[in-house]
Amino acid sequence: MNAFERLLEKKLAEIAEYERKISKAQEEVAIYKEQQEKYQAIIEILVSKEEELEKVMTEHSEQKEKEELLKDNIKNRIEKFIAFSEVEDMKKRMLKLIRTKNSVNKSEFHDIQRKIEAVVDKMKDAGFVSRGLYYLTSVNYNRVDKFDLSKASKEELITLIEA
Repeated sequence: MNAFERLLEKKLAEIAEYERKISKAQEEVAIYKEQQEKYQAIIEILVSKEEELEKVMTEHSEQKEKEELLKDNIKNRIEKFIAFSEVEDMKKRMLKLIRTKNSVNKSEFHDIQRKIEAVVDKMKDAGFVSRGLYYLTSVNYNRVDKFDLSKASKEELITLIEA
């Protein structure tokens, strides 16, 4: 084999190597394009979901605000009968009294219940009752294990039931 043939063979090998690299690069380009299409589709879905979330969060905020206004309205109507701070004080006192058993505490406990019952009766005359206040009237002094303050929470106090 002469020098020209060796050079020719070397150049043909280089061409074959270039073709292999080109083919590999083209395959990678196709893969990149496919991945980019998938990523673009994901981005479009994300943008859509972000917009949807923004709308839902706006509606959520509006509904929450409306709910708070309605709760405030109910609270204001209930406070015509009794102040919430007074109810909180009564609940705390009832809880303290129910933990220490003696006749004085029992008497004071029932006095508090009678005050709450008077408020409940006034509310009944108006056509509604606070579920939380109604619960406080039914608590049994002798059953401390059944006294559940969550049933007289602020949420329960503004939850009205028909009288």
